[in-house]
Amino acid sequence: MTGLNVPQRIVPYSPFVSDSATSSTTSGNGPVDVSAYATAGSGTLASPWTGWDAAITWSDHGAYYFPSRGASGRGYYAYASAPLWAKKAIRLWGDGDATVLKFTGSVGPGANFVLPIGQMVFGCIFEKFVLQGNALATIGLNAEGVHHFSFRDLKIIDFPGTAILHKFGIQGEYDHIRITGNEADQTYTPQYGIVFDRRTTNEPVNVVTIRNCHIDQTSIEAVWFKYANACKIDTTAIEGNSGHGLKFEAANADLNMLHQVHFEANTLGDATIPQGTVVE
Repeated sequence: MTGLNVPQRIVPYSPFVSDSATSSTTSGNGPVDVSAYATAGSGTLASPWTGWDAAITWSDHGAYYFPSRGASGRGYYAYASAPLWAKKAIRLWGDGDATVLKFTGSVGPGANFVLPIGQMVFGCIFEKFVLQGNALATIGLNAEGVHHFSFRDLKIIDFPGTAILHKFGIQGEYDHIRITGNEADQTYTPQYGIVFDRRTTNEPVNVVTIRNCHIDQTSIEAVWFKYANACKIDTTAIEGNSGHGLKFEAANADLNMLHQVHFEANTLGDATIPQGTVVE
């Protein structure tokens, strides 16, 4: 057809996202190229893409690709209010460190997977981004009521409150997460790295794995299991934090497991390990 300005949709290779995905926000013609929905900007640090967040209707089973086609070789996506991405089987992915989600608002979160009490969602995939905040952005990635999820290959910087806060999640993974000041591009240090908490009295985090992660330079707690059961930290480095490397609330954290976790130079101690925790 001619005479129509149709935003481009492409299917990039991803080892984690199936090329057979066919859902999109508007047409069912495959993954949505989010940059094509920007109303301003060129995708650079000085002129990030904007307007894309409001232009797209984020849907269950939607597949959304954030390419790094900015003039600098990276793709910057700026937004002041995070869209609600807690949608059934939603898939969102970028090009790793070349795709930067630059949150410009206050408070946060920078990535919003929060559902109200009484609601749940399954199958969210969010991967291959730098998630960057600012001096006022208190939470990086926030999830509530999100189960059977995969959040992976993320670098989270410049959220001075909490990098990741998850309340009420059952069976999921945080894989290859970097919460770090060691790479010299973080301005604001987080108080907390990863916090697992409950949404209501009977809604803790259960059977969630933190795998292949690196967490450093937090000011209070690098990993805090406030309400977490049967969770696992595997092949992860926790070092150079001003508080504890890993803190359990003994009365609310049971049957958790540590496997090949490297602790180093955490000021208040590497880990407080309650009875019932398996250490390998």
